[in-house]
Amino acid sequence: MKIMVLVKAIPNSAVGFPENERDRTAMDAYNDELVTAGIRLDVGGFRPLSDGARVDFRGGEARVIDDRSAAAHEHVVGFWIWRVRSMDEAVAWARRCPFPAGDVCVLELRPFNEQDDH
Repeated sequence: MKIMVLVKAIPNSAVGFPENERDRTAMDAYNDELVTAGIRLDVGGFRPLSDGARVDFRGGEARVIDDRSAAAHEHVVGFWIWRVRSMDEAVAWARRCPFPAGDVCVLELRPFNEQDDH
């Protein structure tokens, strides 16, 4: 089962993560574990919201919207793509993610539609 793990923004992450060495080391170790376990297929982070754009489709029209002031949890700041045996396994790995204590962080786990699903 292939899963995309979306990392939802927290207030500081919407403008770019202020990282410290302890948190970066913990996340690097977690990523190494994912690779060693054969789970992680890809990983990435996005530049700050001010460098991006959103296109809104309504009533047959497409318009670019400036939503940098939208609530942080509405934005995605990064992702992993994992190959796991089950959603339970994905949830177990997600629960181990070393987000900094005190931050409110959300991971959204979404399975891909795959050939074998049909």
